[in-house]
This record gives sequence, C-alpha cells and structure tokens, in this order.
Amino acid sequence: GKLDIPVVCLVDGNISGLGVALLLECDMVITTQTSTFRPLGGRMDTAIISSQEALNLGLVGRMLNDASELLKEFGVLQKQFEGCMPRSLQNMKGAMRNMREL
Repeated sequence: GKLDIPVVCLVDGNISGLGVALLLECDMVITTQTSTFRPLGGRMDTAIISSQEALNLGLVGRMLNDASELLKEFGVLQKQFEGCMPRSLQNMKGAMRNMREL
C-alpha cells in the first residue's frame, strides 16, 4: 500500500538494480555528487548514471556536495515534517501523489 507520510531517500554512494527501483517509489530523493546509479537490467560495465545525469533525468530532486551536507539537509527536512500535524502530512503526500499522475 501507499504510505500516508513522505518517504525521503538519501543516496551517498553507488546504487543499482532494485535499489534504483525502490528510490523511484520515494517522494523525495537527495544524492551526493559522487553517487552513481545503475538501473535494473544494467550490466556491470554499462548503464552507469552519474548524480548529475540522474538530476537531469528527474531521478533525483536534489544533489549536494557530500555526506555531511546530505545529513544536514535530512535534519532540516525532519524538523519540518515533525512540525506538521499528521493530517497535514497526509494532505501533502496526497498532493505529491496527484502531481506524479499529471
């Protein structure tokens, strides 16, 4: 089923196969500049996508310099989400879901 709260994926490193498939289900994906992505079906020597390419393709929503920036950003998001009432989070999630369907 679909979760009623926002799901944030942080990527710092290499992600491949099912990991890429899982991040596509997340509401927000934030990565570091050095991360790479290898989608399902990608052989070991092909289909490597850089963070910049993933950003350009819309696989990730934001790219940061390094892991420390990634964790700081997550802390900011966590505080923002904690300040929301559960119903507000559900409404925000519903809006995100509707935007994807456009």
